[in-house]
Formats: sequence, C-alpha cells, structure tokens
Amino acid sequence: MKRRTAQCAFVFQRLYDVLSWGNESRNGGPMVFRSYGGLTCGTIYDDELDFITAFAEKFPGRTDDTQNAAARLRRLLKQLADDGWLDRKVRPNYKEYLGEGGNWSYEYSLPQQLAMKIRDGKTTAEEMARRYQGDSELLKDANRWYSGAQVSEMEGRR
Repeated sequence: MKRRTAQCAFVFQRLYDVLSWGNESRNGGPMVFRSYGGLTCGTIYDDELDFITAFAEKFPGRTDDTQNAAARLRRLLKQLADDGWLDRKVRPNYKEYLGEGGNWSYEYSLPQQLAMKIRDGKTTAEEMARRYQGDSELLKDANRWYSGAQVSEMEGRR
C-alpha cells in the first residue's frame, strides 16, 4: 500500500473507532441509526494528542516533532474534507481549558453513509483509502470494463 493510502486508511479507521452509535427518531418517525463523534487535530485534549502521536509513530516525518506531525495530519484531514470524504465542523473551545489554546478548532468525522458501510461490513477503511487514492482493484476492473465496453459499442455502430 502506498504511503498516502496508508495514511488515509489510518485516519478513516481512527475516526471510525471514536464513533458512538445511537438511535434517533424525529416526530415519531422511523428510528434512524446514527453515529456521533469526531476528532480535532490539536494538542489541548488528550484524545487529540493521542491521535497526533499515533500518526507520528506510524508515519514518521523528517523531524520527530509533535507540531510537525500535527501540521502534516491537519493538511491530510483538510484535503480529505475538501474532497468530501470527511465532515468538518467548528468545535468551540470556550468552556474547557479557557485561554490555553485557540478559541475554536475544526472537528473531523466520518460521514454517516461511510460509517454505516464500515459498520455493516460492506467496506473497510483500507478499501475506502484505496478508492480515495484511485488505486483500488475494483476501480481498475471497472475502468477496464468501461473502456472495453465503450470500444466494442463504438465498433458496433460502424
């Protein structure tokens, strides 16, 4: 597995591991199984620092520093969120540790449909990372089939 694919798989698996599941019903409607939870990429909370140090241990950079690992992880999380593979929201920091960190930070979480696919066993974090990077065997087979079908369809028109 490529390095970037392994990093994405690590992020997907870590974000899946912090989820808590619960049922939710609105106005007496059907029960919906939802997931809650996310992680930020800061050094204030313990779960954030554990996330960064685990990333730094698994994927060491040129400098062995928590701040550099946090910057690399933050860049990866932003890229995944910009491409639509993660949800991002603002987490305020005015109730706990007032004055020790920033006033807010981005909290990243898995989108509901991806979390449900992992929970139901339809996909894994590694397969999601391969699809994101474009090196999935399923995608390669689909591309081969599509290009072959397109060629045979064009030959049939002549």
